This record gives sequence, C-alpha cells and structure tokens, in this order.
Amino acid sequence: MLVINELPLMTVQERGTVMKLNAPKNVTWIIAAVLAVLALVVKFAGFASLGVAFWLALASAVLLLCASFFAGL
Repeated sequence: MLVINELPLMTVQERGTVMKLNAPKNVTWIIAAVLAVLALVVKFAGFASLGVAFWLALASAVLLLCASFFAGL
C-alpha cells in the first residue's frame, strides 16, 4: 500500500467498491446514433432553430449514459 502525506492510498479492490457498467442493447445504440447524426445534419444544414441540434446531441449522450448504468436498456 502506498502512503502519501501519511494517508494510505487504497486500490479499488481494497475499498470493495466497483462500478458495474452494462453494454447498451443494439436498438438503444442505434437510436442514439440516429439522434447524433440528426443533430449533425440539423447543425450543419441549418434546418431548425438554434438550440435543436444541441438538444438532440444531448439526448443521444444521455441515452447512451443511461443505457450503460441501467441493465436492460
């Protein structure tokens, strides 16, 4: 165990906490990819108003993040 400033540094195995992530299902990944591509199209083609591309990209990222944390999504 390493000691820096008299405080021990513990590894993840020593602490006993491990984050369990899940792979998103194919359907979830495809939906997120479509949202991301749609955000790029809206941004560079100028089809919609100012904030739509940002919200589409954010929805895509949040969907993949939720799918990684929650099993079965």
